Amino acid sequence: MLTGSQRMGMRKDEKELQPRARASGSNSSQSPSRLQCHTHGRRKRSRGSQQLRFQVRALKYVVRGDARRLRKLLRRSKQQPDLTAVDSQGRTLLHKACACGHASVVKLLLRYGAQPAAVDALGDTPAHVAASTGHLEALAEVLQAQSAPPLEAAGAGGATLRDLMGRALRDDEAAGEVRMQPPEEAAPHGRSGARGSGEGEESEDEETRWRRRLREEYSGGEEAVSDSYVDVYGGLPFVGESDDEWADRIWREMQARRNTAVTEGAAAFIADLRADAARRAAAAAEHSRRILEEEQAKDDAWRRRTLAAIEAVPATPTLDVTLARASYDERWLQLDEEAATAAADLMPLHYSDIPWPLEPPTMRGQVRGSGGVPERPPLPPSVESLRDFFLLGAAGASDVKRRLRIELLRWHPDKFGARFGSRLAAGGMAQRDAVLSRVHQLAQVLMQVLGRGASGTNTRVY
Repeated sequence: MLTGSQRMGMRKDEKELQPRARASGSNSSQSPSRLQCHTHGRRKRSRGSQQLRFQVRALKYVVRGDARRLRKLLRRSKQQPDLTAVDSQGRTLLHKACACGHASVVKLLLRYGAQPAAVDALGDTPAHVAASTGHLEALAEVLQAQSAPPLEAAGAGGATLRDLMGRALRDDEAAGEVRMQPPEEAAPHGRSGARGSGEGEESEDEETRWRRRLREEYSGGEEAVSDSYVDVYGGLPFVGESDDEWADRIWREMQARRNTAVTEGAAAFIADLRADAARRAAAAAEHSRRILEEEQAKDDAWRRRTLAAIEAVPATPTLDVTLARASYDERWLQLDEEAATAAADLMPLHYSDIPWPLEPPTMRGQVRGSGGVPERPPLPPSVESLRDFFLLGAAGASDVKRRLRIELLRWHPDKFGARFGSRLAAGGMAQRDAVLSRVHQLAQVLMQVLGRGASGTNTRVY
């Protein structure tokens, strides 16, 4: 057990330690990562609190039906208003607005992105809520939305939207009716007591008011009918009919008229919905048809341009590489045999006499020594086409190297000029210049073939 002096000493020590702890805590610096986490958490809480305040204020305006203030709140919201938030029953703000029957608020929420097909915990959409509570104006706003639920959509208890809508229309027609009961003390027509006394006047006033209400309800909102109309068409009891039976008959007749009007109104409403859906479907089909026609027109125009471009380009005959290679080897063999004769230097050599690669015999001329020189210098062949032509039918790497050495000796400009220079000069300077220019062109492409190798890589083949 501590004594009083010991307790006082401990309290004094604690008071002395507290300033030191606060001082040491104030001097310590927090890490940047901890500060960032703290700032991020505070921002997150701030956003959450702002969203909560928005939901509370929006719910208040929705319940009150204050569309003007709700519009200001939606416009001034710094972030995108979350209209998909739900309460404990899974209902959104649009559910609440339909339950309260505020059509202007429903229209405003739909314009700002509220989902008309959202389902609460019971399976009801806002349209089901509006129909089950009898708010037809709010129901009409929801059904006019783009993604409105279909009329056959089932809600809580399996009731479809069509059934709820018909029930709401019937209840709306019957809501304005006054359940009339004849006065208990009033006598039938023509059987009232003496008039003129105070009690008689009060009874007549009550009966007059009851007749007026009967006349208004029986007219069904049409022009007011006179007392004689009511008297002739059911206003007076039949023979042997009591007052209660007479009132019940009048009530049944009015209910039959009301039910007929409700059925006709519901049918007209559904017909309008179907007609609107048919108009939208027809408009969508027409839009799709126009798009299809435009795309087909573009495709036809592209085809016509492509065919015109193809027809404008002259057709190039397909080269038979095997036949061209055989003719190439045969012509070179003939040229080598001529070079072995003693009088070879005296024989003129023309452009058409040279066995050029990748050219069919028809392009080189059928008659040797014709002296024909092409008007335009031919384009150089590609590396791949010249390589495939020279190595056609090659068997193995050694055969590849042998063929490339042969072609290099044939088309080397210096060696070609030393071998056929005198014969080219005998054919004329134009022939000589055209042949040597083409030889230089082929030599350059052949060097690229040798640089890439037989497989098309950058490996040299010697």
